[in-house]
Amino acid sequence: GYTSNFLYWISNDADPELVYNLTKWIHSKFDEYKTADKALTRMDMKTWRAFLDRCPAPVHESAVKYLKEIGQWTAKDDVWQAKAISQVDAFYVAFAKATAEAKKKRIRINTTNKEWTDLWAKHSKGLERLAARVD
Repeated sequence: GYTSNFLYWISNDADPELVYNLTKWIHSKFDEYKTADKALTRMDMKTWRAFLDRCPAPVHESAVKYLKEIGQWTAKDDVWQAKAISQVDAFYVAFAKATAEAKKKRIRINTTNKEWTDLWAKHSKGLERLAARVD
């Protein structure tokens, strides 16, 4: 997974207004909080934008809205965003099918259970994994 002092993972069904305002606050208040801790100096837009250029995960639609408003989201971003959403959606569907089959067959869903890992491998076969983008 990713570790970052400027990246926040949030569920897609999070309150859009909260996500928008948090995104705006992180950017617009940078000068006010950047000296509170050494790690916070990396939360500037230049670093954030560099991360977005490599991040394989979808960005919440409310964060995208704000980034578009300030000119930090491009047509190229729209292309990779659509791909990332498609990949995540494909895994979501595959996982739902795998867990439904597991429950029907009374297979314990656990990464240490070979029956489960084999079933998951069957359902996820051929799905493209999220990976850092390199242009």
